[in-house]
Amino acid sequence: MALALGVLALPMAAASGEPRVGVVVTVVGTATVARAANPEPAQLKLRDDLFMRDQITTGEQSFVRVLLGGKAAVSAREHSILRISERPSVSTVALAAGRLATAVSKDRVKPGETVEIRVPNAIVAIRGTVVVAEVAPTPSGLRSTITILRGVVEVRGLDPLTDRPVGAPVTVRTLERVDRSEIEELLAREEFFWLDLVAPGDDVVDEMAELLGWHPLAVEDVKEFGQRPKLDDYRDHALLVFYGVHAPDGRLVEVHVFVSGDWVVTVRRAPCDHLLTQRRIIAERPPATEEDVVYAILDALTDSFAPCLEEFDSDVEALEDDIVREPSDRQIGEILRLRRRVGPLRKVAVVQRDMFSSVGDVVDHLPGLERDDARDQFRDVSDHLQRTADVLDSQRDRLAAALQIYSSMSDNRLNKVTERLTLVATVFLPLTFTVGFFGQNFGWLVGHIGGLGSFLIWGIGIGEVLPLVLLYLLFRRAGLVRGPVVSAPLRKRVEED
Repeated sequence: MALALGVLALPMAAASGEPRVGVVVTVVGTATVARAANPEPAQLKLRDDLFMRDQITTGEQSFVRVLLGGKAAVSAREHSILRISERPSVSTVALAAGRLATAVSKDRVKPGETVEIRVPNAIVAIRGTVVVAEVAPTPSGLRSTITILRGVVEVRGLDPLTDRPVGAPVTVRTLERVDRSEIEELLAREEFFWLDLVAPGDDVVDEMAELLGWHPLAVEDVKEFGQRPKLDDYRDHALLVFYGVHAPDGRLVEVHVFVSGDWVVTVRRAPCDHLLTQRRIIAERPPATEEDVVYAILDALTDSFAPCLEEFDSDVEALEDDIVREPSDRQIGEILRLRRRVGPLRKVAVVQRDMFSSVGDVVDHLPGLERDDARDQFRDVSDHLQRTADVLDSQRDRLAAALQIYSSMSDNRLNKVTERLTLVATVFLPLTFTVGFFGQNFGWLVGHIGGLGSFLIWGIGIGEVLPLVLLYLLFRRAGLVRGPVVSAPLRKRVEED
């Protein structure tokens, strides 16, 4: 996230007597501000100053970014309600509803200064951190979700009755590399984390197995890639082998997902855009539980098939049109190339679809997940897998049909050439008969048929004109003169899949 940094500004007195706390640097859509001196909401505009106790409300499909004294940038999404205030050494962003992201520049925060995010039931102290907060209504009340995209934060509970912090602060962080001491501290404090390992060596795998207690069979599997999609449970953790697609080149990416109630570890040997951008997706839908994290990983891998499916659909559509328009030998190679690309993806998608056909069994085999909370989310993954497998099956069938269309069009073109040659041969048949008959060297023919009149009557009239007239009448009666020689060109129906 880019930070908009400026010069630290001293609080200024507004016309209402409230000090200035920030300035609006981005407005997309509609947003209003209600001030303490004038509660009537007014339209928020670019470069507007914000003052103590101002309340910002964003509308449908709207976005607002506010710069707080050059040390933090606050971005509010649609349907958000927030209030910004300051007291000595503490800047507070109170979120009543909606979703916002706060990025704090560590270099611009003076010693002793803190930026807080206050939600209905918690306070988050941040410094040099990127944090996403969301407040959403649920049947049991408001639910607050805090997602740390970078850095470390301290979270404390908030008593909604007294509006005072309660309990000891809890440190929450993201984990992007293998740090034995850090992992041991997280395990000791029972803090949930997700570790994504890309092309780790065997020594790193052995170290993680020792730290997290992986089963020897699971360690053996994670060292040997090329596994089929599967789910193996080992009492206190499970290994899920799942496949995604790397968007730029459409290659399959094998991901080994270790799941426990205390952590999630993903191991892969190739890049996957959808996993790399998962933190940006989390910024839009922050996970609140372990079930949400596992769902986010599986959903990202499942959705990574979508770009390839769209590309295949466009390629097959264009190939069908080209075959109908003008068949060529090049199209055979294109059909085989697409079949070689669709085949491996379909094989993996079908196995993963079958594996998730019984959502309850999958949830039961993943330790640390609440069955009721995870069932709906995993059912969504199952639906996506079902749709992906169905689309790949359909594309395989369309490629087989395209090969049949090519064969039919080639046969049709050959028949067309053959019938044209047959017509030419039929036209020359009377001439061949006439030349052959009168070319016989019988004395009577040579002696009695002679002169221009005999040539015009027998040679031209009887031998050529009469057969041609009879052929014309025969072709006309058969419809070969009025219509095309062969069937009309095939036309692809627009409404076909």
